[in-house]
Amino acid sequence: MIREHNGEPDVALEESPYLFDSGGTQYADGSLHARDRATVDATGAVRVHGRADSLVVIGGLKVDLTEVENVLREHPAVEQAVLVDEGITEAYVAPAAGGAPLRRGTAALVPGAAGRLQAAAGDPAFITTDTVRELLSDRKIFPGVPADLGEDTELVLDSLGLVWLLHVVEERYGLVVEPGDEDIAQLTSLRRLTESLHAAARTDQADGGGRVER
Repeated sequence: MIREHNGEPDVALEESPYLFDSGGTQYADGSLHARDRATVDATGAVRVHGRADSLVVIGGLKVDLTEVENVLREHPAVEQAVLVDEGITEAYVAPAAGGAPLRRGTAALVPGAAGRLQAAAGDPAFITTDTVRELLSDRKIFPGVPADLGEDTELVLDSLGLVWLLHVVEERYGLVVEPGDEDIAQLTSLRRLTESLHAAARTDQADGGGRVER
């Protein structure tokens, strides 16, 4: 059953469609909050009017336009920035009074922020050992992994934990990885796990996105 709540559709579900708590607040009180703008008429017909949040899909990757805007606003020459996506994603920037001239291109506009812009855009190449360490810090999923896990400390992941980890990587970075048995056997440290995800990201980018079998 679908009902309209605050201008958004809520889909009644007996349980969350997300693995563990990876869906955040999108599932609550027996309903999946679709984050779309929609109306439901008396016959039950649903009319979708677009997204209710700033998440868009660009090149197969999920991009939060608000996060990219926040990075652009940190530049001393920028007073305000707004991103719009209507087939083509464009940034409209209002220069700050007395600020330095703005140059064309994101990397030139925000020196030193290229990595954070990659993260905001869901670029899988941004995955680092710190990123993976943070994913492994969930004590409910990885009770035996220390919080101060070293890059080369021996690491043993069970199949359930690995499935959860790869699911979150897909949700955050749009990268789908299906490692083979030989690959799993090599995931014996934080460094090796990160390198494996980097290799998968490079393959994915070379193939233009999609499922990556390792």
